[in-house]
Amino acid sequence: MYIVRYTLLLLVAMILQASWPNSFDLYGFRPDLIMVIALFAGLRHGVVFGMFIGATGGFFQDIYSPPDLGLNTFLKSTVGFSIGYIRKRISYDNNIVIATLLFIVSLLHDFTFYLGSTAITLEDIPIFMLRYGVGRAVFTTLFGLFFATWITLRNRTLSD
Repeated sequence: MYIVRYTLLLLVAMILQASWPNSFDLYGFRPDLIMVIALFAGLRHGVVFGMFIGATGGFFQDIYSPPDLGLNTFLKSTVGFSIGYIRKRISYDNNIVIATLLFIVSLLHDFTFYLGSTAITLEDIPIFMLRYGVGRAVFTTLFGLFFATWITLRNRTLSD
């Protein structure tokens, strides 16, 4: 059942990021909803499923940027794998832990994306990290905390 749920979440995230780009735009920052879903898939269901969801979502993001084909697939699957790998070593039921994970993963993702992107030179990476990376990490963290709170409330409602 959770495979269908995460597939639908990926579809909704792709539709939101592709069709309503300006509605989630705050001073040029957009949250990476696919990364949030890959992180939660890795946290809740482990290495293989997190890597699968990350690779699937990253592949659909790569369709929109052919010059960097494969970069989002690699990075999102790495997020799902690494979070799934460390999930037994952390207490991820705390929102502070989730916020810290989201912020760090988002910064590392953006830095690695800028390193691998063909459109950005190495000299411009610090500028892009300061201009886009930190703001996107904060915005993604806020969306991830909203998602985590929604999951917690939904689980409490269903258990009652």
